[in-house]
Amino acid sequence: MIVYFAFMSLALISYLTPRLRDSKRWFWAYNVVLALFLCFGYMCGSDWRIYELFYNDIDFNHLFDNNHTEPGYYIYMLSWKVLGVSFWPYFIITKLFIFVIISYAIHKYASRFIYLTWFIFLPQAGFFIFIDNPMRNAIAAAIFLLGVRYIISRNFKMYLLFCVLASSFHVTALILPLLYFVLDREISTKAYIITFVIVFVFFGVPGLFEDTLVRVGGINPFILNKVTWYLLGDTPDSVGKAFSLGTLLQVVVYFFLLYCRGNIEKEKYGRLILNASLLFVIIFRIGIALAIFGRLQLYFVVFYCAGISCLIKAFKYRSQFVYLFFIVSYSSFIGYKNISMNGWKYVPYTNYIWYVLTGNTLSYDQRDDYNKKHTPYKDSINLYSNDN
Repeated sequence: MIVYFAFMSLALISYLTPRLRDSKRWFWAYNVVLALFLCFGYMCGSDWRIYELFYNDIDFNHLFDNNHTEPGYYIYMLSWKVLGVSFWPYFIITKLFIFVIISYAIHKYASRFIYLTWFIFLPQAGFFIFIDNPMRNAIAAAIFLLGVRYIISRNFKMYLLFCVLASSFHVTALILPLLYFVLDREISTKAYIITFVIVFVFFGVPGLFEDTLVRVGGINPFILNKVTWYLLGDTPDSVGKAFSLGTLLQVVVYFFLLYCRGNIEKEKYGRLILNASLLFVIIFRIGIALAIFGRLQLYFVVFYCAGISCLIKAFKYRSQFVYLFFIVSYSSFIGYKNISMNGWKYVPYTNYIWYVLTGNTLSYDQRDDYNKKHTPYKDSINLYSNDN
């Protein structure tokens, strides 16, 4: 776990040190080192296992045999395989593409708080995206980030094109076209508070969602069980918890964003950052009750982290240290919680470059069991089922 906190610390030190924060050379050095760490993970993570099997089996005659994966990803995989690229170079290059897009988005939407945003982003989603690596969802989120420019320029046709492309990699992107009419619009604080109350009550009271489907929607209980299984999944996250420490922190952030919205809206793209940040918290609450919605968070997490970073300018000099202490405590808690609960996926960390340089690349079976055998977090094994 130390290596993950080391990279978080490096981002925080870069923000706190003016010489590093303002150096273009350091910006490139930091991004290169971070990319080498995040994108070249080898036996850590979980989803690479199924993606490697997909990649090795795919060919023109069996292009869409696996109906659990969206067609865009199959076509993308096949394109690399036709070029004769083996799985790990293909996988790492794809993660590098995603990294460049996310780094660009952070630089664009949080240009004054790049390293502070990275510090928040890494434990919030960065380690999950690149180490555990839900590849299809990550590609879709990266495509969405590229398409956001067309929300700003009010070009619906181009934005819709990016949404369609994203949905060919992950079905959750089908909801993204609706956000064209929301993300860069003025929405009142009152509307956000009402939305917050409705969502937290409706999805926070155990059984209320299912009861509403039956009584209002007239859904047959048998069909309800099928719908519930699809929406809730079978992971421990999908238990509709009404309250937890993580939820409390999200509530605090939500209302703090609303209270200081004026400071965020002063920033370039401030309205977009505010709306996407608040939407992230709302989806977080829904995602606790309905597992499938949890993956929608990846589309907005960059803006959420940028929004939290922007708030530091809402305080005077001395108060900034208090707020910075909150950010450090909040991000450290999220990092420790996420890594420890899914410990076998993150610890031990191994890097593909080392195994290539030493000429010791391992077979699939050797890699498959490596982290499970060597992790100190034995209790985390099989606690969460894979959700590709």
